[in-house]
Amino acid sequence: MKSILSYFDIISVARDYNREKFSKDLGAGLTVGIIALPQALAFAILGWLPPEWGLYAAIVAGLIGAIFGGSEHNVTGPTSALAVALAVIVAKYHNVDMVLLLAILIGVVQMSLALARVGSLVRFIPEPVLVGFSTGVACIIFGSQFPKMFDVSIGSPENFIEIVEKVWQKMIIGHAMNFEAAIIGFSVFFLIFGLLAWKKTKNLPIPLIALVFGVGFSLLTGFDIKMLAAIPNSLPAFHLPEVFTLENIKILFPSAIALGFLASVESLATAQIASKMTGVKFDSNKELFGQGLANFFAGFFKGIPSTGSFSRTAANVRSGGATRFAMIIHSLFLLLIVLVFSGYSKHIPSVVLAAILLTVAIRMVEVSHIKMIFRSTGSDIMIFLATLSATLIFDLIKAIEIGVFLAMVFVLRKVSLGEHIHEVTVRDDRIEKIDHTEPRYCPQLQLLQIDAPLFFGVASHFEEALITMRAEEARVVILRMKAVTHIDMSGTMALEEICERLKKQGGVMILSGVTEEVLKVLKKSGVYDCIERGNFTPRTKDAIRLFFAKYADTSICARCPHRVFKECPKI
Repeated sequence: MKSILSYFDIISVARDYNREKFSKDLGAGLTVGIIALPQALAFAILGWLPPEWGLYAAIVAGLIGAIFGGSEHNVTGPTSALAVALAVIVAKYHNVDMVLLLAILIGVVQMSLALARVGSLVRFIPEPVLVGFSTGVACIIFGSQFPKMFDVSIGSPENFIEIVEKVWQKMIIGHAMNFEAAIIGFSVFFLIFGLLAWKKTKNLPIPLIALVFGVGFSLLTGFDIKMLAAIPNSLPAFHLPEVFTLENIKILFPSAIALGFLASVESLATAQIASKMTGVKFDSNKELFGQGLANFFAGFFKGIPSTGSFSRTAANVRSGGATRFAMIIHSLFLLLIVLVFSGYSKHIPSVVLAAILLTVAIRMVEVSHIKMIFRSTGSDIMIFLATLSATLIFDLIKAIEIGVFLAMVFVLRKVSLGEHIHEVTVRDDRIEKIDHTEPRYCPQLQLLQIDAPLFFGVASHFEEALITMRAEEARVVILRMKAVTHIDMSGTMALEEICERLKKQGGVMILSGVTEEVLKVLKKSGVYDCIERGNFTPRTKDAIRLFFAKYADTSICARCPHRVFKECPKI
């Protein structure tokens, strides 16, 4: 039996830790902490939440994710997509504490997914869905932050349509714009893009440089612009949110499922990118559990829901982070900032964070991926446009639900058994697909191969395809099922229907290469009894030998001009 300590990767990392690794982790951790500081503040504000809640999330979620996660480099903290979704929650319920309860519930959802060991499956979302969703989020961020570049507040609209309406009313009709704020905001905006374009700044903490520049510019000019409120110089004590009631849990749980799924996809995608960059493998289920635990506890410390952050994770890898201790150092550094320097937040202009978020929005639009989608199939284009439209028209929670639904439809379409059931034959001891331009080979036997699981989404199509492919004159059908790794009740019912239909027509079915797991299901469901005893063979060769020994009509064989199998009787 495994020791419980073996489930915590940080233990094995600590055993082999040395001064060289610490030196690398210290540099990377401080670099990531410097980058995370302005982002954590900005993403909390993007969600219409107190800015310090973003820092609390980066500290608590970042620390727990580093200790319990399955990746050595994936940095946990607030991100843009979740922040936009949180704004919807605030606008809908007019209570920021609902976000804390949401963080706890998202954590429960993620840990449940991890315990069900579906971490690797969560990542299988079609690219058009992800690109459509991220493009829509980018539009929402841009639309909500552009008015702030002129010190214009548009409240907390629930979708992009409302954003456009409020921008039109306040900026175009109302002319309520502060051009002094715009001077600072666009100066910061162009500074960021200038630094990004300059190749020598690849490893510099550009968001922090922009923040310092904006603060300095504001102090020098003395412009009359909005500033952040002072941030408390301590981490909040562990407390149960006041909104923690059964009624509120019921209200928020559907949103928690949708956002938990989104957070899981984003976190695992980031962990996978980090794995490719470093060559260090990660455990998807451990990572998902760590992310869930991070969100769960963050909610008790006024931390907003978090995911793996690509920008911070990439900075961690590029800065030479050797182990997960770099992520722990990043969280402790942010804690130090809160304890010692939080009072200086009152000198940060709100417009500076708006400028940082505008650059985030623009960089989220993956132009190359969008071009690839429009060069791809019509279904990919349709899925992209549908997801993008849903993100802009509806609130983000509904958009996520629609995106996930489209992903499921897409996956079911891909695994349709019309594409994964083939008529095959044996040629030179190899199994090959039948060339239907040639005459059917054996008049008594039909050999069919199934290349996909038999579950509810494809069971009916499997039955239709099998009936269509089966030659009426063939008395015996051999199903090659080596690739069928899973079968559910719908699959067993379809298999039983085919078996009964064959019996009525005087035929029989032989199953070849059935896995242990599938065989157990067939026995429990009763399908095993429908198929004649002895008609389960480990290999296709054994099934063909069984056919000739038990079912072949030698008079038909004598008249047949083909000799397909080695076992065919000689004329």
